[in-house]
Amino acid sequence: YGALTATFKICYFNDVCLTKNTTFYLPAPTLAINIAQNPPWAYPGSIVQLTISLSADQAVGPMDVKVNSPGLEILEGRSFHLPGLAPGAPVVLTAVIEVPRNASPGSYPITITAGGRNETYMLAVHFGALGVNAFFNPPVAYPGSIVTLTIAVSSIAELRDVRITVHSPFEILEGRSFHLPILPSGSPLTLTSIIKVPDGAKPGEYPVVVSIDGRNYTAYIHVESPTIIIQNIVLKPPVIIAGSPAPYVEAIVFLANTGVVPARDVVLSLSGLPTVGNSSVDIGVLPPGQPVQVPFLINASALSAGTYNIVARATWLGGEARAASPLTVLPKADLEVSYRVSNAQPGSTAVLALTIINKGPVAAKMVTLQWTPNQVFQLHTPSSSTPTATLLESGLRVLGDMAPGQNLSTTYLLDVSDKIPPGVYFATIVIEWNETGSPIPAVETVQIPISVSSSINWLEVGPLAAAAAVIAAGIALFISRRGRGAAAGGR
Repeated sequence: YGALTATFKICYFNDVCLTKNTTFYLPAPTLAINIAQNPPWAYPGSIVQLTISLSADQAVGPMDVKVNSPGLEILEGRSFHLPGLAPGAPVVLTAVIEVPRNASPGSYPITITAGGRNETYMLAVHFGALGVNAFFNPPVAYPGSIVTLTIAVSSIAELRDVRITVHSPFEILEGRSFHLPILPSGSPLTLTSIIKVPDGAKPGEYPVVVSIDGRNYTAYIHVESPTIIIQNIVLKPPVIIAGSPAPYVEAIVFLANTGVVPARDVVLSLSGLPTVGNSSVDIGVLPPGQPVQVPFLINASALSAGTYNIVARATWLGGEARAASPLTVLPKADLEVSYRVSNAQPGSTAVLALTIINKGPVAAKMVTLQWTPNQVFQLHTPSSSTPTATLLESGLRVLGDMAPGQNLSTTYLLDVSDKIPPGVYFATIVIEWNETGSPIPAVETVQIPISVSSSINWLEVGPLAAAAAVIAAGIALFISRRGRGAAAGGR
C-alpha cells in the first residue's frame, strides 16, 4: 500500500515498442477491530467470551489473527487464519478466556493482532463473583444435637472446577468437601453438610468456615444448653404414722425444661428411701416448655418416727438438677387390747369385755371400735327399742381421746350361732384413731379368739354378766338424767 510504480510497455504495428513508468497511490485499507465481552463482568476463576468483529473498507487479502494476554488463559480462539476480507462484509471470531483463580482485581490487557494492526482490550477483573449463604437447622443447637448446614452458592459469572471445603471445631459427619466441575452463572447450587455438636459443648457461638477456592466465608452455630428445673415433689401423704396400715407413700416429681432447646438423655431418679419398683425413670428427650409429672412409690412400712428427706435428681447431657422434700413419720400410739369372754355357747348370748390401754408416747384422738360381722357372732339385739338398746347393738363404738397410759373399757353382747359345733372362733374388731399432724388415721385390726363350748362356766358368767348389767344400767341412768334435764330446761 502507498505510492506504487507501474511499468507499461507499448508496442506499435511496426514493432516499435516504448516503455513508460507510471506512479500511482494505493491507499491502505481501513481495518476495524471491535471487541465485545460476555458476560460483561469478570472475576477470579470466571470464564469470559470475547466476540471479535473484523471489517475493512476495501478488499483485504489473506491475514492471520492472533489473540494474546499474558495474565489470562486463552482456552479457545488463540489464532485464526482468514483467506481475506471483502469490503462491507465483517468477519466475527470468538475467543474464550479464563481468569485465573489467583488473579488479583484489576485490568488485564488482551491484544488482538490482525493485518499488521494491534488492538488492545482491557478486561476488568472484579473481586468476588460468588454469593454464599449458610443456614443451620435447627437454628439453635444444643449439646449432642445434629445440625444440618445448607450452603447456597451462586456466581454472577460461570466458574469451572470449583472446590469447596467446610471447616468446623465440631465433627462433620457428611459434606466435608465438594467439587463442582461447573458452577453456572446465575443458578444457585445447594450443598448440605451434617455436623455433630459434642455432648459436652458449652453455650456459645462456634464458627463454621466455608472455603471456596481459597476464600473463606464464616457462619456461626449458636449452641444453647437446656435448663431443667424440678418444680416440686408432692408426697401423698406428706405425714404418716409409723407402722401405718397404708405403708406406701406416692411421690410425684414435677419437672420442666425452661430452656429454649430440647434436653437429651434425661433421667430422673429418687433417693433417700426405698422405692417399690424402679427408683429411676429414663425420660429421654424433654422438649422446652413441656412439664412432666413422674410418680414413684415409696415403701414406708419399716420407717420409725422421724423426718426423712426425699431427694429427686434429674440428669441430662450437659447438666443436672436436684430438689428435696421432707417426709414426716409420726410416732404411733400403741393401743394394747385385753379381753375376757363368758357364756360362749351355741345359741347363747356371750359377753365380750374389752380393755384398751395406750402404751405409746402420743395421744390417740377419737378412738373408735368397729365390729366386723360374721356368721358365728352377731351383736345382740335387745327386745326393747331404747337408747340403751341402740347403743348396745351398735357396731361402731366411739371411745374418745386416750392420753399415753390411759385405758378405756367397753363390752359387747354377742349372739352365738346355734348351728356351730363347739370350738374356737374369731371375732374381728377394727380400731381406728387420729394423731395430731397426720391427715390419715391409724388403723389396727384385732383378732379375738372365742372358745365356744357346750357347757357354762358359772365362775365367768357371774362377774361378766353383772358387769354387763351395770354398764347397761349406767347407760340407761345417764340417758334418763339427760332426758330429765332436757325436760326441766323445756319447762
